[in-house]
Amino acid sequence: MRQQKPVSVNENPYIGTYRRNFEGDYRCSKEEVDNMIAESSNITRDSIVLDKYSFDDLDKDSFKRYRQRFAVRNPSHIWNELDDIDFLRRIGGWDKDREKKVEGLTAAGLLVFGQEMNITSYFHNYFLDYREHVNEYEDQRWSNRFTSQNGEWSGNLYDFYNKVIARINEDLKVPFKIDETDLGRVSDTDLHKALREALLNTIIHADYFTKGNIIVEKNKNEYKFINPGLLRIPLEKAIGGGTSDARNKNIFKIFSLLGLGERSGFGLENIHNTWKKYQWELPSLEESFKPENITLLLKTTPIIDSDISKELKEIFSTEYDSLNPYELKLIGFLCFAIKKCRELQRKIQNVATRYFPYFLDNAFVKRKLWPVYEIIWAW
Repeated sequence: MRQQKPVSVNENPYIGTYRRNFEGDYRCSKEEVDNMIAESSNITRDSIVLDKYSFDDLDKDSFKRYRQRFAVRNPSHIWNELDDIDFLRRIGGWDKDREKKVEGLTAAGLLVFGQEMNITSYFHNYFLDYREHVNEYEDQRWSNRFTSQNGEWSGNLYDFYNKVIARINEDLKVPFKIDETDLGRVSDTDLHKALREALLNTIIHADYFTKGNIIVEKNKNEYKFINPGLLRIPLEKAIGGGTSDARNKNIFKIFSLLGLGERSGFGLENIHNTWKKYQWELPSLEESFKPENITLLLKTTPIIDSDISKELKEIFSTEYDSLNPYELKLIGFLCFAIKKCRELQRKIQNVATRYFPYFLDNAFVKRKLWPVYEIIWAW
């Protein structure tokens, strides 16, 4: 558990803390140990009061758009009557440090609504990067790309989320379906929700106090989400759902007040379930060190070939839907292997039938008992 780290082989964690990677054990750097100590606290670091930063360090348009969206979602909410500072305080972007007797923006407030140059003056490693490559031109590295440093937008987390989700949703197919409650068209599918959850997880669980960048890639057959920081709970629990340990609880709150984000810890499980439904390759979640980061890879390639899938549906009938992805992939592989063996067998039979007289005339085979022939090995 993160609360028990770092675990040292001696009394000095800076020389006795080791970590295991794919190559073996290595001694952790001072930065890694400091990060473990900070992560062991139950106080979320995005609640730190930045007493030298004020409301003027925010991008006013970003904050205005957030308030408008909040008001549309909650038209009768009492917070709509508050001034900007009090509203920011309620959502977790402004607070008071009672020990220092100062108040100001929280780290969350600066990250979500700040201007990029003000954010990087405190978070020196802060960098957001969206990359897109969905066309067929090999000589073009990215068909669309924007970063938090290009100066064309605020560069904060709130605007990054809105810009990226718009690009991700652009190519998603939306089936025609009517909502029975208001007779409006349903444009939010389970795939939209899964990708939205993946993006929010990347933003909410990123460690903005360590090295590394947030990177989101949209490619022809996959989506990739990378954020600095490591998992705070075991991978099995994260996939299993029901366990939530957000690294940035205030950032999480700010987005969740707009109905964004899965509070009960089922976000990753929902992504897995959606990918299972579409019978795509299972999501891959990997941790890397030096620098510490997490990569979520979502491929939209089928687990098995469509022709084999059709055959399996005919064989298993109603039981087909109950097969988990591992069973489906194993059975699909076996069917593929059998299919290839049958094709090879037919080719061998055709060759043998065509050249059999030649084999017989040249004594490569001899008859034993009809219709059995024995191959005469010449070497």
